[in-house]
Amino acid sequence: MIRVPENLSKATEPRLRSDVGFIKNLAYRFANYLFRDRRALRDVWGFPTAAARIIISKLPSEEYSNMAGVGEALSLSLLLPILDLVYAKSYAVIPSVGSATPDLPDYQECNLILLGNPLTNQVTKMVLEMYRSSGILTSDFGFVNDELFVPQIGGMRYKPVIATDPKYVEIDYGLILKAPSPFRPDRTVMVLSGCRTFGTHAATACVVASEYTRRISKAFGKGSFIGVAEARMSSSNPLADEISIVSMTGLPT
Repeated sequence: MIRVPENLSKATEPRLRSDVGFIKNLAYRFANYLFRDRRALRDVWGFPTAAARIIISKLPSEEYSNMAGVGEALSLSLLLPILDLVYAKSYAVIPSVGSATPDLPDYQECNLILLGNPLTNQVTKMVLEMYRSSGILTSDFGFVNDELFVPQIGGMRYKPVIATDPKYVEIDYGLILKAPSPFRPDRTVMVLSGCRTFGTHAATACVVASEYTRRISKAFGKGSFIGVAEARMSSSNPLADEISIVSMTGLPT
């Protein structure tokens, strides 16, 4: 018979209770992910058939150096693991400097994830124009003079706020739009498009965060939607200190 010293037994009892609590908490979190969070992710990101092409803004040029770059790179790093979780096969496409469209003759046949605004991503520009023509978006929707106008969401205008001393982007906004592809109705397009690069990152971060994907799934299921994300920065942190969805609504399809 093995005897356990009394002092050792008392010392390990709280540890055992702590371990059991940790395991229960882990099991609860895993069940939440499996039955709630993952289902929400599949509603938001579960593309029908075929693979997704992630088409990113062209690399920064002198003209648009403050509009493309770090936000798109961060967005890609967020997207790839999420798409793997929902078994959505994807390919990242990064056009070279000055490239108008990706060198992919089949991209119109694919599900599309478009990162970047119409000034830096020509496919984003083309798709938004087609949505305006078809009536999914109103004719006055769009990015004008560094400002995003979304009539579907209370006719609000979203314009980045630039701090002056020191100079940095203090607040940026990003468009979140999911709708059937204008090239093929059995494909899906997700547009994540910032007024500037930080808005693109904010839009992407919101639609991969379980806090928001659960709400989006509950409100729209697998349907189409449009929303605006906000990123708030500080002079000490060039990336977003705070990211949120400021408004969202469903879209006719």
